[in-house]
Amino acid sequence: MKEKELRQAAIRSLTDEYKIKTQEEMIQRLKERGIGATQATLSRDIVDLKLVKTDESYYTYEGELQFARLANEFVTEVISACNIVLVKCSEGAASGVAATFDRLGWREVLGSVAGDDTILLVTPTADTAKSIEVRIAGLISK
Repeated sequence: MKEKELRQAAIRSLTDEYKIKTQEEMIQRLKERGIGATQATLSRDIVDLKLVKTDESYYTYEGELQFARLANEFVTEVISACNIVLVKCSEGAASGVAATFDRLGWREVLGSVAGDDTILLVTPTADTAKSIEVRIAGLISK
């Protein structure tokens, strides 16, 4: 893996794990993982990765932010059962929420089906489904 790819993969991981508030904090967390980056390099990576700074002052993916906004407005419940995640939505909203979710490209989700007020997300295992449930719930609370 090239240095840039390795650094950007680490940035993705860090934004999933932490609420990174500043570029300085990101540089420090990268350093803790043995990855050096200047502020200029990090700025370019932020643009490449389409990270945005939220009102809460931390970096997240632009697509996740869009999904979180929709989910906060329209998702009423998220439940996992076996290898499926059931996402309940307001009437008529599931299709739009699912389309936005699909654009996220989460590799852990094998596929999705949307009805009028329900989205089914299929994952390979029950543990993965639970992880997706928690992740979506975390986005909703943002």
